[in-house]
Amino acid sequence: MNALPREPDVVIVGAGPAGLSAATILRQKGVKDVVVLEREHVAGGVPRHCDHQGFGLQDLRRPLTGPAYARRLVRNAQQSGVALFTQASVQAIESDGAITLTSPAGRAQIRPRATLLATGVRERPRPARHVPGDRPFGVFTTGQLQQWVSLHHFPVGTRALIVGAEHVSFSAVLTLRHAGVTVCAMITGHPQHQSIRGAALLARRVLGVPLLTSTRVRAIEGHGRVERVILEHGSGTESSVLDVDTVVFTGDWVPDSEIARRAGVSIDPRTMGPIASWSGATTTPGLFVAGNLVQPAETAGVAAVRGRAVGEAIASFVTTSASNDQVATVSLVGGSSVEWVVPQIICQSSPPKAVYFRSAQFSDATTAVVRQGGRELGRSSLRHAIPNRGLKISGDFARALDPSGGPVVLDLE
Repeated sequence: MNALPREPDVVIVGAGPAGLSAATILRQKGVKDVVVLEREHVAGGVPRHCDHQGFGLQDLRRPLTGPAYARRLVRNAQQSGVALFTQASVQAIESDGAITLTSPAGRAQIRPRATLLATGVRERPRPARHVPGDRPFGVFTTGQLQQWVSLHHFPVGTRALIVGAEHVSFSAVLTLRHAGVTVCAMITGHPQHQSIRGAALLARRVLGVPLLTSTRVRAIEGHGRVERVILEHGSGTESSVLDVDTVVFTGDWVPDSEIARRAGVSIDPRTMGPIASWSGATTTPGLFVAGNLVQPAETAGVAAVRGRAVGEAIASFVTTSASNDQVATVSLVGGSSVEWVVPQIICQSSPPKAVYFRSAQFSDATTAVVRQGGRELGRSSLRHAIPNRGLKISGDFARALDPSGGPVVLDLE
């Protein structure tokens, strides 16, 4: 491990798409000492073990597989002059901004002028979902599955059930097929899938994977290895048994926010990630956040694009000693039809270019309405709203807000 700068300009924790993209733009904006800390042995984040197409279009403008995309981001950062340290695990961020970390070189402390947390998100595993039954081998999350198949080439099983029907769930189908595993079914508690139009039709007709909607796992059974899954349909009055030896839980994202929590950053009870402004500024001065730590969870491309935007804001903060965006701000919250919304902090002097949110329900031809104290600030028409799918509207409404008018509420009509 090369010598770690003791007082770098910026430290980025996490070498996934958001962190690497932010690091690259920081160097391009003239920030001299940019350090990226990654706890894994290899940088690149989750795309490293997503061995299929679908990466790179939003930020690099070219189609790539996950591993190729990860390598490209790492190469871009290193060619820009970013100092990248792997196997470096952050233990704490002190009140004065000092970062304590451990690595193969031992324990160290560094004092950056600004810190960006891009620690990403993880899927909620079976225990956190409170699924009853036995505790046999053969239960995975998508991330665990992809590491087994793409990184370690371990055998997985022969017959699988996928729990969930959003973007990442269909990615799990491809991973299982690559491993030679038959996917017996995909289930979702929702009345329809939450991925792109035609995804379920493609999965059923081309890949032979049926989609069971309004269906949940009642129990997992098996001694030593998964043997069967008891499924509950509709209102719970009907059930069925599916003989499988593998179960993959997908989606149900939880931000990896432990470092942010211990650093005293305010946490959004809906996203379970840090509360932040469009620039990525948090309630802790000098501490920024980006990527799926804030938006659980968007695609790698969205995380990379947002990482770039936050990187530009940090460059301004470092080079001009700008404020942390906490002057004349109001909070932005979601209404009853909205699961979560980001950013949660709106600054009128530097309004967000966009607001990202998730719907709590299915609806067609809906309208997103933004109000403050009963006064309408703006509205945007949407073709549809689908749970677990990212939605976005312009942030122009922020120019009309009253800094002393109380919270701004985004809801669907």
